[in-house]
Order: sequence, then structure tokens, then C-alpha cells
Amino acid sequence: MNDLDDLVTSLRPDTDDAYQRRFESDLVRAFATPRRRSFSLRLRFVAVAVPVVLASVVAAVVLAPPAPSGDHSVSAASLQQMLLVGTEEPVITVFLCKQDDPWPACGGKTEDPTGGGTAITDQEKENVEKALTTMPGVENVAFEDKAVLYDRFRNNVLKSGEHSELLGVIKMGDMSESLRIIMKPGADWGPVIETARGMPGVANVVDQRCDSSC
Repeated sequence: MNDLDDLVTSLRPDTDDAYQRRFESDLVRAFATPRRRSFSLRLRFVAVAVPVVLASVVAAVVLAPPAPSGDHSVSAASLQQMLLVGTEEPVITVFLCKQDDPWPACGGKTEDPTGGGTAITDQEKENVEKALTTMPGVENVAFEDKAVLYDRFRNNVLKSGEHSELLGVIKMGDMSESLRIIMKPGADWGPVIETARGMPGVANVVDQRCDSSC
């Protein structure tokens, strides 16, 4: 085992809560700002984990052990962060649960190779969008389907000029639907983020203003 593998092992979260804390404190900061976009991905084709090596920091999120089926996928967290790169303005991105989602909020388990979570229902989706649209400070809520997110992912890979092998590994079905929330100037983002995180059918919520303060 090389030094990078040793580091990844040492950073493996022991609990879902630990995973969430590490995701928000390390991986979001690593990808949320343009000055930290340069990264190197090493796909481990027998696992659902993607170690992400940055110029001056290693942010490793190991979501599950090697999948017996040999399914060639990457961690949900890493994939979500790649979808945030290159957005024009900071927004709140609400990722919705998909079938076999590994996120704990969807009923998934980080140690389950299949993810184990359940997809958001149409009624839950309607409830989330309606609740967030009517909250104080919200200017606009836009729904993005898997096709839109896959197109963004593909463009980000092509623009990077690196890791074109990802396009042969990650498919449209690996995407999660999302809501992109634009807030009014001076509005308090906190209540919107907390409300979204607590709603059934929401996998994860990312505040794209985050940098060293998050």
C-alpha cells in the first residue's frame, strides 16, 4: 500500500456523522472556489471511492468498500462537488435522493456497496420545491434534472483537459436531480439551508459561498 492509500485509509470516516462533517469542512472548500479547481483523480475500478488529490491538500472521502459486482462508479460526494465547479454565482444547491443513494438522509449506508437509499417521491419533490420557493429571501428556485447535471459534468471534464476516462465511467443515471436556489442580496441563507436539510427526499445541501469559514 502506498502513502496515498495509507492517507485515504486514515481519513476514512467511522460514522455517517463523521463523513458529513469531513465532507462539509474539507471537500466543499476544496472544490467550491476557482483557485482550488486543479485536482487529480485516481479511479479505483473495484471500489466506489475516488481519492481526490489537490495541489496542497488531500481531501479523501471513502463512501463504501469495494463493490463485489465491480460496478465502476465514484463517490456521491466527489461527483456532487464536480457538478459545482464553474457555476457563475454562489447558490444553494439541494441534491435530491435517487434510488440506491448512499447518503444517510436518503436511508443509505456508507458501508453498503449498493448505497441502499430510496429515491425522492414526486410528492416529496413537490413539497421541497414549494417550501423553499416561498421562504423569505429566496429569489428563484430552479429544478435541474439528470440530463442537465450530466451535461454540466461532461463540460467540466472536457474543460479541464484531464480525466476524460471519467466520461466512460460515469453515466447520466449516476446523476442526482437538484434544486438551485438563488438568494436575494443581503438575505439570510441559514434558514433556507436548514429547512432544506430537514426535508424528506433531500440527500445533501451545499452552500456554495463556503470557503475557509465553512
